[in-house]
Amino acid sequence: MTSFGRSMLSEWHLDPDYAYLNHGTVGATPKRVLQRQRDIIEEIERHPAEFMLRRLANPMAKDWEGEPPLLRQAATDVAAYVGATDPDGGASGGADGLALVDNITTGANAVLGSLDIKPGDTLAVTNHGYGGVTNAVSRVAELTGASVQTVTLPSAGAPVADFADAFRQQVQPGLRLMVIDHITSFSALVMPIADMVNHCRDNGVPVLVDGAHVPAQLPLNVNELAPDWYSGNLHKWAWTPRSSGFLWVAPEHRHTIHAPIVSWGIGNGLAAEFDLPGTRDPSGFLAAGEAFGFRQELGEDAIRSYNHALAWTSADQLAQAWGTEFTTPEAMVGSMVVIKLPTELGQTVDDAERLRSHLSAEALIEIPVFSPDSEAGASASPDSLSLRLSTQIYNDSSDIERLEQAVLNLAAAAKTGAST
Repeated sequence: MTSFGRSMLSEWHLDPDYAYLNHGTVGATPKRVLQRQRDIIEEIERHPAEFMLRRLANPMAKDWEGEPPLLRQAATDVAAYVGATDPDGGASGGADGLALVDNITTGANAVLGSLDIKPGDTLAVTNHGYGGVTNAVSRVAELTGASVQTVTLPSAGAPVADFADAFRQQVQPGLRLMVIDHITSFSALVMPIADMVNHCRDNGVPVLVDGAHVPAQLPLNVNELAPDWYSGNLHKWAWTPRSSGFLWVAPEHRHTIHAPIVSWGIGNGLAAEFDLPGTRDPSGFLAAGEAFGFRQELGEDAIRSYNHALAWTSADQLAQAWGTEFTTPEAMVGSMVVIKLPTELGQTVDDAERLRSHLSAEALIEIPVFSPDSEAGASASPDSLSLRLSTQIYNDSSDIERLEQAVLNLAAAAKTGAST
């Protein structure tokens, strides 16, 4: 049985001198997956025209005979991994509803650009939404004359039921689109997503789920959840190369979805439009199967259980050591968690950046720090500095202890300075 912890750093290129507690931001790709990507790049370069123009995709056809193009094979692997395989197999090997996109932001922009939004329509986001996607919603509203409603959900620490109740009370029939984070980015909360999606469906509200942090951090079955659209990143928790993500589209919307970049595949269906939006590096998508295989070898359940247990127990340990409050329900914690910091460390955006920089440069700890004065920090903790802990199988208790002591030392120094 594989033993997780800092010994697993040998499988990554991460600097072993650091306590890398920020896997959630841009992910980290294992060595063997990067090697598979390099092998693919070398294969491309042996005959670029053959690979890129004839084997990779077929933007001129709605269907094909024989073996699917390489990107459709990759899409089939992704669809199987996230529970988005069409029951009838489909023309794309079971992935008819799944587009390969660079990231969740691309997926969200594809959905927004494909909707017939009119003046007077209302698009909705939550106060825990990711800023890049919220900006895209706001921009589309500005261009079309629509309005944006912000659904206000509780702060981290409230019971799960409070989130579901607040959502049901504010999301009413008539919305043109509701965008929900499955796991929020800055507050790191696992939302009661099934309840939320069901409420939208019952009220005739089209719903886009932002699953940027979900694939591999949580078990995922997109078909079972059944939103209108679901977009997620694979390069965060699923260990694929950057940048690689997916957009799943429910059957009733597949005839209206369009790639945000118009190219040769326009009008030929989802696969044709999204697989080849011009020349780009496809190696991240094509190496995804290597990442899924590595995770299977180590054990998906074992990886998730280890990461969750380390995040959950560490949050309570750190809050007790720092004299702060941690009340987030375990059901809302995956492999990321937000923890409040001692008040002595300040509250402003400058205080947050000063602390993050010190932890990185002096204590060799990589971790994001949020201020309540910022949009990100307000959703994480509205009354104090906070940090977001992301745990991966290359972390263990020694990383947590290093973080605990570094913050205690800084808080003690700040208190001494304030009293002199």
